[in-house]
Amino acid sequence: MRLTRHTALFLVATGVAAVLGSERDTETQLQEAFTRLTDTTVYDRNVRPFPVEDQPVDVYTRMYVYFLSNIDAQSSEFFVQLLVRQRWNDPRLKYNVSNRCLHGEEWHKTRMWVPTTYLVNQKDAQIIDVSTTNTFVSVCPDGGVHFSFRVKTTLFCDMYLKKFPFDNQVCQVLLESWLHTTQDLVMTWESDTPISSNPIALAEYELTSYRVSNSSFHFPKSSTFNEVQWRTERDVATYSRLILNFYMSREPGYYLLDYYIPSGLLVIVSWVSFWLSPEAAPARVTLGTSTMLTFITLSNSIKNSLPKVSYTKFVDIWLFICTTFIFLSLVEFAFVNTIHRRRKNVALKKVTTKHVLKSTLSPSASRNNLSKYGPAAHPRLSSSCSTLDKLGHTNMAMSQGSLLVPPSPKSPNTPSVFFVGVEEDISESGQAGTNENSNYLTVRSLDSYIGPDNANSTVTSESELGQTLGPQARSLGQEPIQQRRASVFPRPFIEMTPPQIAKWIDIRSRWLFPLCFLGTNIVYWIFIAF
Repeated sequence: MRLTRHTALFLVATGVAAVLGSERDTETQLQEAFTRLTDTTVYDRNVRPFPVEDQPVDVYTRMYVYFLSNIDAQSSEFFVQLLVRQRWNDPRLKYNVSNRCLHGEEWHKTRMWVPTTYLVNQKDAQIIDVSTTNTFVSVCPDGGVHFSFRVKTTLFCDMYLKKFPFDNQVCQVLLESWLHTTQDLVMTWESDTPISSNPIALAEYELTSYRVSNSSFHFPKSSTFNEVQWRTERDVATYSRLILNFYMSREPGYYLLDYYIPSGLLVIVSWVSFWLSPEAAPARVTLGTSTMLTFITLSNSIKNSLPKVSYTKFVDIWLFICTTFIFLSLVEFAFVNTIHRRRKNVALKKVTTKHVLKSTLSPSASRNNLSKYGPAAHPRLSSSCSTLDKLGHTNMAMSQGSLLVPPSPKSPNTPSVFFVGVEEDISESGQAGTNENSNYLTVRSLDSYIGPDNANSTVTSESELGQTLGPQARSLGQEPIQQRRASVFPRPFIEMTPPQIAKWIDIRSRWLFPLCFLGTNIVYWIFIAF
């Protein structure tokens, strides 16, 4: 029983040794066969193989993507680490010593023909090596050759940044034949899984897809290279090229949180000055200038991370919008502060944006309108008003056919508005009378124009006017009432002080600026979405 066990163990050991010896012998035979086939006396590694006579050699390529990173818009480049595997057939390397394929590394590569390829858009490239250069060669009995190498490279990427930071980019890997034209060598992607990769996670982009295509590069002969033609002596040279496209979509979250939202908040902060008093000039100046300087610092940090291009980017439009609104808030304060420091009041026909801005920007136009209906245009009105002046009411103001009387005792906070007109008698024939005595100074209260429904208005009534102006003025109202026609149409006017106008502009700016900014944002984001 013990002999049987020992015999079995001996036979197993002998069999294993025989197998190992056979494999060792086979590997040795393959190496010897390869050395014999690639001997310089029978094999020229500088001459391409001819699988079919006078036909180009077909080189099939497959790539494996290890890493994709460092996509830099400033320098327009990206980093990629690849495993490139090429396959072709060389009839000169056929052997029949074994059915196994020979495997080798750099030494085997130096003894055989390999296609000379290069990366067209490379900025820097290097075959990876740790202990030895990462190359792999496999030669099969039918002459089929597989050549693999690992490469890490930094490639140029032509980026179009018009939609930055909502842009999509396409970065390419261009692998092209260097020595042989398409008459000698044709590079083609493998039909089965030409590209594979590890799961790729990018910091700023999302890799949406990748595509491959076969192409060629045409290089026409030029008179510059008559004697020494670059890369070829043929009149027209066409080189085979393989293209790998990486389709990437930028993730805008970083730019939204770090640039868009802060810049929008800075615009909103600039509106705080509208709630400050026009007299608080130091506070409003400090707020406006600090907001502008902070925004300039923020915008410069964006521009420094991008290349200088001739076209306008989406982020440039946003920065221009924010800059404009912050600048306009500073202009609004300068305008309000200038008005606030004026000393003369402004007479307005109506308290509307049109009339306030027109009278504020062109105070001379307001004075011209007053002179149109004032004493210079109607001497009798001037003489009549002088009668009122004699009564001691020197603070009364005339403006374009209206008489502003100081507040009455019953309504001390409400200024009275009266209408002053020079009227002429109208004869039965409808013609105005020529008698000087037919002209009258008529002082009417606002109640006479707004109707009886508003008789309880706070405006001073006609009776109050008599009490205020005295018997001489009341006698004007006791003149016989005849059919009259006003030569000057009664016009009510309101007088506003410069502080009131400044406050009025600030109040309108509180809602005008946000509405305009909101409308601009709606247009901007719709434009980006579509």
